[in-house]
Amino acid sequence: MIITIPKINNEFNFHDSVLKKIVIDWKLKECNIEISIWNGILNKTEIVVLRIECFKSISIPRYNDWGESESIMEINISDIELNIEMQSGDTIVIK
Repeated sequence: MIITIPKINNEFNFHDSVLKKIVIDWKLKECNIEISIWNGILNKTEIVVLRIECFKSISIPRYNDWGESESIMEINISDIELNIEMQSGDTIVIK
């Protein structure tokens, strides 16, 4: 799995960013995750796309245990998976 994260002035804080869209290209084995993130240096919101290549599985639960939310709590990345913990209590897992 290859994860590409664009840099915004070398500053990333995904907390309170908004998950906008998840697009899967089954044939190419790619997943693009569009996130609206606050850029404090430029004092504006920007759209960034996390690109995951060669994924094996994707889990996108939407139980909303903590209530409905499109905001991100945090993102954790390892060599084998990407976890997006939502403020709804759900965790999106891509391997």
